[in-house]
Amino acid sequence: MVDVHAPQAAPSPWRQWRWLLAVLTADLLVIVLVSLSIWHSYRVHEEAAAVTTRNTARLLSHDVAAGLDRIDLALLTLKDELETKQDLLNPGAIAAAADRQFRRHRRLEFLRVTNAAGDVVAGSGLPEGNRVNVSQRNYFLRLRNSTDAGLVVSEPLQSYGDKIWSIVLARRLDRSNGDFAGVVFAVVSLKSIQDLFGSIDLGRKGAISLRALDLSTVTRLPPPEAAGILPGDKSVTAEWRAHLARYPNSGTYYAVSLDKVPRLLSYDKVPNYPFYVVVGQSPVDYSSSWRKELAATGALTLAIIATSLVVAYGWRRHSIDARRIVDLQARALQSSREHLKLAIDGADMGTWTAHVTMRTTTISEKARGILGGPTEETTDTAYFIGLVHPDDRKIVGAAIRKAIEYGAMFEVRARIKHPALGFRWVHVTGQWLGEGGTRNTMIGIIRDITSEIDDFDALKRAKADADAALEAYAASERELRQLTCSLEQRVQDEVARREAVQARLAHAQRMEAIGQLAGGIAHDFNNVIQVVQGCAEMVEAAQNNPPQTRHMAQIMLDASTRAAAITSRLLAFSRRSDLSADQVDVYAMLESLEQMLSHTLGDGIAIELLIEPGLPALKADKSQLETVLINIAVNARDAMNETGTLYISVCGERIEQDHEHGQITLLAPGPYLRITISDTGAGMTPEVLARACEPFFSTKDIGQGTGLGLAMAKGFAEQSGGALDIETELGRGTSVKLWFPAAEADAGRPAQDIAPAAQTRRRSDTTLLIVDDDPLVLDILVRQMQRRGFAVRRAASAATALDHLDAGVDLVITDLSMPGMDGLALIEELHRRRPDLPTILLTGFPGKALHIEASKTCVVMRKPANADDLARQIEDMAGNASAPQRVLERTP
Repeated sequence: MVDVHAPQAAPSPWRQWRWLLAVLTADLLVIVLVSLSIWHSYRVHEEAAAVTTRNTARLLSHDVAAGLDRIDLALLTLKDELETKQDLLNPGAIAAAADRQFRRHRRLEFLRVTNAAGDVVAGSGLPEGNRVNVSQRNYFLRLRNSTDAGLVVSEPLQSYGDKIWSIVLARRLDRSNGDFAGVVFAVVSLKSIQDLFGSIDLGRKGAISLRALDLSTVTRLPPPEAAGILPGDKSVTAEWRAHLARYPNSGTYYAVSLDKVPRLLSYDKVPNYPFYVVVGQSPVDYSSSWRKELAATGALTLAIIATSLVVAYGWRRHSIDARRIVDLQARALQSSREHLKLAIDGADMGTWTAHVTMRTTTISEKARGILGGPTEETTDTAYFIGLVHPDDRKIVGAAIRKAIEYGAMFEVRARIKHPALGFRWVHVTGQWLGEGGTRNTMIGIIRDITSEIDDFDALKRAKADADAALEAYAASERELRQLTCSLEQRVQDEVARREAVQARLAHAQRMEAIGQLAGGIAHDFNNVIQVVQGCAEMVEAAQNNPPQTRHMAQIMLDASTRAAAITSRLLAFSRRSDLSADQVDVYAMLESLEQMLSHTLGDGIAIELLIEPGLPALKADKSQLETVLINIAVNARDAMNETGTLYISVCGERIEQDHEHGQITLLAPGPYLRITISDTGAGMTPEVLARACEPFFSTKDIGQGTGLGLAMAKGFAEQSGGALDIETELGRGTSVKLWFPAAEADAGRPAQDIAPAAQTRRRSDTTLLIVDDDPLVLDILVRQMQRRGFAVRRAASAATALDHLDAGVDLVITDLSMPGMDGLALIEELHRRRPDLPTILLTGFPGKALHIEASKTCVVMRKPANADDLARQIEDMAGNASAPQRVLERTP
């Protein structure tokens, strides 16, 4: 046994200097490694904050655009509805129209209409007395002076009464002769935009602002007044101007904001509107967790430096005798151990010592608390390996082999099973003790990092791998850069995926809005066509009119027929058209269609039919299907420059439950027939393919196409329970595929009702009651029926029609869409009073009329209705009320 009190030889000066140099070198290495670790950790936090601000700015810009789109749709609808009326500035009509828009768009705040002098005629949120005049507002002046200004968005304005800040969206209102009639506008308070921004949490010093294209402030959160900024202020930082010159649509930069707060800022332009959304996050907020790491790392560093200073102080006393040096070194070592223990305890760490030759490990009390055992201070090393999660044992084993074989520093992050807390994440580091390359004893620390892993697991693992590589050897720095680049790429890929999903959602919402708008336009347009067609028919039929006048009337009839075909396509695109579910024999249909196409397409186009034998019938409206196929064939002919081969193939296909392929993901499982029309033309570019099914989109010259062919085909296929998909390749051609449900094999063809011969009855003995709220449509229908010999009464509303019921009415013709009681409700009330009374429902937009059950006393006809067809239908119903009728009559 060695006597620690026996005199010992004084150490040589060389050993003392060598030892001091080692201490100073270790201190310098610790400082360098800690500094690199702190810098890298801060960069990781900053990159995560940049991704957050970019995604938030992009999300808010799309939310703002979606809200303004809904407001603009309400303005367009109100404008179109008012411009169809003779007295378009009638306050009562304006209030009713505005109220309908408020019911459709719940987020509208104020909707108002002015006359040509700028006086607000009617609207919501008006002060008592309604003396508001906007003739001096810039948006009013722009719309008054320009016929094609479109949608005008104002600068931030203060209201005349309560001085509330807002922006205005306005459109021009024209009379039928094109003269300026006034302005229809919506008011959006800046408070509502601030409420939208308030749903985003960016920390205590975060900020979100909306700026115009000239960079003036529109609104801000926190409110602009808190930073001394008023709406319209154009103060911006030089950093943003410089960054905006390089990246005009979106970007991220760092600057000190106008409220003197440094922030990481991201901006994104609002699609289709003159605004930018700017999102800023302060380093104080996104670096809070980094500062906690800095405190723990600093405490450990200070402890190590303090230890080295104590040792250096002991070295300065080298002139003291050896016993005193030993005592001083022992006290210094004890002091350093105590400082190190305090630092380790303060950083919530435990210590351990592994003895390789004895296969044992000694751990501190703090380490036993982290691991949940063992009770003894020294335990077999295999015990600790058994605590490791099975999925992490390979990683731990590799780190141990690397440390033993190469003498490298030991570092690993793994999960261990705590007896009371379950699986916990720990960070274990260690290094070899001793000189001369001996690898018998390793000391190290262990730290519980479960809470850090829970906060941002992926980023912490990347940082831990980078720290381990940096401390192991300099060559691994390249691997760290590769890992960081890979992480950034994954973030970019995820952002791109979400942007693609948002783009598809926005496109679907736009197409739905266009469909609703198209259906509404078709309804109103059918009423106009009914009047034009009726007037032209009466002028053409009048024998006393000059031949040139009658010829012009015939031209009007032909034009109105073409217009009716266009509205029919609009209804097909909006999926509001009336379809009959016929069972179509594809063999017979395509054989007859081939003869028609051979003349239509010309001699330069060869047609080849490829039909799979034994196919069942398909379920679709036959006439609409033939129209769709002809339209697609004509498009193919134009794509082939009238020279090439058109392939039409039909085959059966069963769609399974989990199918995934393009547009057929919309199909329900079951049997279908797929019709494929392929050409040998030039094909389409990806940009054209993306818009091919949009309404009114066409690559043809002006006047050579309506742009409704594929849009109508897609709407018809989906309304029929099928789908449409397009495949194309530049230089190879295009294939359009249509899926339709197959008819059941044992289902017979529906028997067609054959009306028996009507009993002879003079038209003058038949009294008609015609009901329509549109005075033009009502007047022309009355004149047409009187000209054909019927006695006619008229009513402009359902209530008036009920008053005429007892005046000897034999048959009622009513419009579907009327204010108050509509046509369906009127028919129900008429049949309640007179069950056998024949009725005809006229409508330009079938809608819910498609669901009427078959009745002997009710027929639905679509506007524009041919006067002769209407007269024959009246004779059939008045002459034989018991004859079965079809529920829906379609005009060509």
